[in-house]
Amino acid sequence: MLRISAPFLYWDDVKKIFTKAASGQCKVLHCATVISVLNVIWQTRNKVRFQNIGFDVSFSISSILDCVSLAANNVVASYLNMHDFILLKSFRVLFRPPKAPRIVEVMWQPPPRNWVKINCDEASVSPSGNSACGGIVRNSEGGFLGTYAIRLGLSSSLIVELFGAIFTIEFAHENNWKSLWLETDSMAVVKAFRSPFLVPWHTRNH
Repeated sequence: MLRISAPFLYWDDVKKIFTKAASGQCKVLHCATVISVLNVIWQTRNKVRFQNIGFDVSFSISSILDCVSLAANNVVASYLNMHDFILLKSFRVLFRPPKAPRIVEVMWQPPPRNWVKINCDEASVSPSGNSACGGIVRNSEGGFLGTYAIRLGLSSSLIVELFGAIFTIEFAHENNWKSLWLETDSMAVVKAFRSPFLVPWHTRNH
């Protein structure tokens, strides 16, 4: 027999259970459970009243479990916490963990002789405008030459990435590093250097 406590008296309590679930599977499970329970109550009431058929508790619970299991098993994979995992097991729902991310080995490569390499990165929190960029400079032997960090105060992540690259170039110019290898994880910056027309016009005017 199903042993799961459901401490709610009002519809607002039911909605709190919906929002408590961490995974998509459990959110569907909660919704399917409420719908299945109401459906079984309605069907049982009609059978008792109009067909004079007695109430079968085991059959009703089995029907609820079958409907809920069918609904939740068709949901795409998602992450779980322990509470959700136990809940899924109680309803005979198979947990589908997401596929492991593809792991790519990345190794830092030194620049050519007499060059410097700056690895830069940017971060922004939209729409607050809290953003910054920073970088680290090394020579062809991997020796540390310097580092920098600056607050930009821009809201758009694209603009932050572009301004971060621009500031990095200016930083290299101020230190008379003429042979510069700029390395960034922003594909937008790489494309902007290849085609300046991809840069928004208000940014090109700065």
